[in-house]
Amino acid sequence: MAFIFFISLGFFIRKITGINSSLLKNLLFYFLLPIMIFYQLVSCPIKSIINYRFSFAYLLCFFLIFLASFFTFHKKKVGTLIVYTLNSGYVNSAFIGIPLLFFILNDSIAAILANLIQVILIMLPCIILLESIHENKKASLLKILLKTIISPIIFIPLLAIFLNFCQITFPQPYIFKLIAQATPYISLMYFGMSLELNSLKSIIRNPEVWKSVLLKNLIHPIFAYFVGNFLLSLPDYWLKSLIILSCCPTAQIVYLVSSKVKVSETHTKNVILLSSVVFLITLGLYIVINRLIL
Repeated sequence: MAFIFFISLGFFIRKITGINSSLLKNLLFYFLLPIMIFYQLVSCPIKSIINYRFSFAYLLCFFLIFLASFFTFHKKKVGTLIVYTLNSGYVNSAFIGIPLLFFILNDSIAAILANLIQVILIMLPCIILLESIHENKKASLLKILLKTIISPIIFIPLLAIFLNFCQITFPQPYIFKLIAQATPYISLMYFGMSLELNSLKSIIRNPEVWKSVLLKNLIHPIFAYFVGNFLLSLPDYWLKSLIILSCCPTAQIVYLVSSKVKVSETHTKNVILLSSVVFLITLGLYIVINRLIL
């Protein structure tokens, strides 16, 4: 499929040329993805953007992952348990989820909504809890939270939703449409370029990393399927979006938070890498199961 091709293309470009992917990451984060998100949000009716059942399902899945993490790692300290829960439930909705839904479902609104839910309703409480445990890191954590909220990937969607809600029209140059169409391809290439497989051999021998990855890449999608399909009976698009997003690997911001509080930095970094690799397998399984069941 196309997304596999562009991920592979990015990986081999990095392997052959040794190009640093940080420039492409900044281009995506500060320019391309915000324009794509803005273009999509101001073009949709407000009722199609805010879906309360999907939002509740997304939060419920994260809560179930928290319970699973608690039972799996119940001997860990509270701060470590919070970071481990983020490792297993906080998905890379921006760089992976948005382009992935665009490719598979031809609509990435659910990933944009999930990104807002994660930052405001999941990361904020987790940072407050970590603050109370690591008081000497309060300034650093608040700085992370503030920087995240005012970042283009969060601020632009909030602005677009506000303009949409107020029915304020905004001129959309044709270049916005071109950027919106090209950004998913560039995002997947960046994901391929960011894969560092040199240390993978040592990581796969760590059973604790595998526990977090199995929670993220296997248990999380199972929770998503049962919650979305049987408990809340989500419409087809929102159900598939919930499952696809749950397959996505752990987001990089979790490592930023863990490194600031000096809690499980190495574990988090390893989980992000291994979950990114396993994600390609679980996504393939989803596509097969989707054709057979959904």
